[in-house]
Amino acid sequence: MSSLTCDYLVIGAGASAMAFVDELVNSSKELTVVLVDKRAKPGGHWNDAYDFVRLHQPAALYGVNSKRLGVGGEDLASKAQILSYYEDVLNSLLATGRVTWLPKTEWRWTDSCLVSLLQEGLETRVTVKKKVVNATATETKVPSTHPPNYEVDPAVQLVPINGLARVERPWQRYTIIGAGKTGLDALLFLLTQGVKPANIQWICSNDVWYLNRDNIVKDGGMQGPGSAKAILASKDLADLYTNFEKIGFLMRVDPAVEPTKMRAGTVSSAEMEKIRRIKDIVRKGRVRRLTETKMIFTNGEEVESQPETLYIDCSTNSTLFPCYGVLEPIFQPGRITLNMIQIPQPTNSGGLIAALELLNKDDDFLNNVAKPVNAPQELEDWFRDLGNDSRNFARLQEVLGFWWFWNHRLCGVNMTELLGRPLGLFIGLLIGFQFLLSWLFTGYKIRPSGVKLLKMFKEEKEKEE
Repeated sequence: MSSLTCDYLVIGAGASAMAFVDELVNSSKELTVVLVDKRAKPGGHWNDAYDFVRLHQPAALYGVNSKRLGVGGEDLASKAQILSYYEDVLNSLLATGRVTWLPKTEWRWTDSCLVSLLQEGLETRVTVKKKVVNATATETKVPSTHPPNYEVDPAVQLVPINGLARVERPWQRYTIIGAGKTGLDALLFLLTQGVKPANIQWICSNDVWYLNRDNIVKDGGMQGPGSAKAILASKDLADLYTNFEKIGFLMRVDPAVEPTKMRAGTVSSAEMEKIRRIKDIVRKGRVRRLTETKMIFTNGEEVESQPETLYIDCSTNSTLFPCYGVLEPIFQPGRITLNMIQIPQPTNSGGLIAALELLNKDDDFLNNVAKPVNAPQELEDWFRDLGNDSRNFARLQEVLGFWWFWNHRLCGVNMTELLGRPLGLFIGLLIGFQFLLSWLFTGYKIRPSGVKLLKMFKEEKEKEE
């Protein structure tokens, strides 16, 4: 059995892991990392995603801190661009001589051993001098790697969303199963390719709130002035959604149907207008079984199927992470768990966690600065964790300071890449002034909007108990 020694062993080479390793290595001079992944290439779920997938947020706010993604700015980078980017990032890290990359390898927790997925008996004992980093806590699921959560008769023609790019003949009907962002991507792909809205059917188990990419970016994000005003004007959860819809931060497909879920899927206003052209929307809950003649739902209802229908499975909940509802502290003796600490920002969170680790403070101190937040599922999750996000941001300001944020592209404080130099510098000046006022007068207190959210959901919890 061979052996390795490193300062940090990072399990997983997805987006948050790459941001963590990039910050850890480039902001230190001697630290060493062993990076392992079950896949053959870095980039995590992007390797398994459908060919036509693109970023749902601006490229300026995704990737790693040391390297711009593609052309940057508001560009929504493609899968090919993202995978190429992560290969370049990995090559840059390997060039330091302080990173060891082991693909097609998994970590065996029971005896601190790396095991090859290609050669039986090939194992490597690892001595970790500092911490093992679990970067799989927020592993994204995609339909191509997870079977449908319903029965499918052999006669039914069903493909995961990846199969849409490989369709070789027209179908009379395309039925999309799934109400999340993956489902929207399938709808938009078909519409963009000229498929008539009348030939598309959408099985929508739950109506969902969607983030409006256009307006959120223009207003400085969910911590901007528009968001703060909407929060302070709200007295309960229903008010929050009503007010955020009024300012154009949140959208729903049908104004007459109240959404029951919030998953932080992001679309533009133009994309939403295209989706609203689809009128055949089936709202009967989850599918239980597909047969050649009908769709059977878990509530017992049935809908007749049409001949020559291609079903596209988009039902996998990509952000129902293993850690949902049972978030463990990020910093523990000998271990780091990469959860989000800013929502919905997995890569920024990875870089921030690495920056905190480099402070060489004790785990209790670091956990007090950065508490983990969930990827939202239920309606209350989004605003509860937006309050936690605000609390984390205030503490991170105090610990890392303005210039750290300004010099790290993923944080969204230096907006020159996203908005251009003049406007970006102006907004940066305003943010810097806020930092200064906080330092002089309030000691980096949580913003009033964040305080209100924390109090609102604490009071709701107490009422439930």
